[in-house]
Amino acid sequence: MSGLREYLDKRIRELEHELEVLRRIREILEEREKVSRGGGEGLDSLPWRPYRDGSGEWIFEDEAPETLISTIIAGRGRAVIDGYIYDLSSGRGGRRFVRRRPEKK
Repeated sequence: MSGLREYLDKRIRELEHELEVLRRIREILEEREKVSRGGGEGLDSLPWRPYRDGSGEWIFEDEAPETLISTIIAGRGRAVIDGYIYDLSSGRGGRRFVRRRPEKK
């Protein structure tokens, strides 16, 4: 009987972990949807600074909505939203930036 109980306890822990992973995935999807709708603030209305070569724009990480940052992180450092590619980068002094550039089609 104890073998069955150990098996059940192990499976319950595994299923609880899987449930937690699925909940986090759902949260990420909800965050992405929120970001693609503008995150309540509108991504185009952020204080973007253009690159000199015109290849894209950037803002400091703390100027971006948290949903945008989590979406980029969830996408392993990259997100494509409404025709733009967003990513995080670090500058001198360790300050992080959000960069965006038009998606090439």
